[in-house]
Order: sequence, then structure tokens, then C-alpha cells
Amino acid sequence: MSSDQKSITTPDLQPGEAVDHTVLAEWSVHLLRDQPSKVLWVAVATAVAGLFGALSLQQWIGAVLGCVFILMSVAEFVFPIRYRLTSSGVSCRYGVAYLAMEWREVRRVIQIPDGLRLSPFAKPTRLDGFRGLLVRLPGGARSNEGEHIRSLILAHVESASCGR
Repeated sequence: MSSDQKSITTPDLQPGEAVDHTVLAEWSVHLLRDQPSKVLWVAVATAVAGLFGALSLQQWIGAVLGCVFILMSVAEFVFPIRYRLTSSGVSCRYGVAYLAMEWREVRRVIQIPDGLRLSPFAKPTRLDGFRGLLVRLPGGARSNEGEHIRSLILAHVESASCGR
């Protein structure tokens, strides 16, 4: 994790203006390393999907497709999740997935045991689990690194909401 900038400000931008992408922090979380007991279940599911795909299509491509479908569905668990916190927003990348959210889009921050969920909805809704961005904090939510990231996120969300 690196934090080079001490002041926490978010520019109020109009559409089409240049965005300041000063990197405040970067970290990665690898769920596979944190929960090694679940590796066996992922391997079994991948093998079963490959076998089912090969038998149903009667081609080796079916096995490949079955394995790829399972691996893509558990990509957040299998691949390291790389987070980047900038002055304009937060982003995460794992496998081929790239998710990003600008501070001005965040309406609510939901605290969860291992991180924060940034929601684009001002009030709780059933869509909270499907929209927004889940930010897993480094070393768990209670570590010094996790608390530092949490404070940066909350400060940026608060300063962005003052501009609305």
C-alpha cells in the first residue's frame, strides 16, 4: 500500500473536463490465499463442469467451455483483486473484470465485516447487492492499513457529497 498524498480533496468536475487521477493507495486482496480450504471445492466444480461439458457436446471443446465458465464465475475468488484509490474514484480489477466508481456517484457507504460497499443509492434497496462496488480492505477491516483506506474513502465520499 502506498499513500503519497496527505490532503484529501475531490475536484468538482463538469462532464468532459479532465479528471485528476492522483493515486492515493493501491493494494490487492487474494481470497484464494485467505481461504485455502475452499480450493478443493473450486477444483471439484471445475472438473465436474468440464466433464459435463465434454459429455454433453461429445467434444473436447465442451470440457474447455465448462471449465472456463466455472473459472469466470469464481474469478473474484481465484484471481487476486487489485484495488486503486485515486482522487477521482476507486477501481478494482480481477481476471478480465474491471470495475470503477467515481466519488460523485457514491451516495451511501455500507460497512461490512471485511470492507466497504459503495452504493449509488441514497437509501437501502434490494439492488444494493448488484450495484456499486465492494471494496475489501487490506489485512482485514481492523488493521491499520484497512483503517487508513477506510478513512480515505469516507473522506472522499463526504467531500464529494458536499458538492451536490
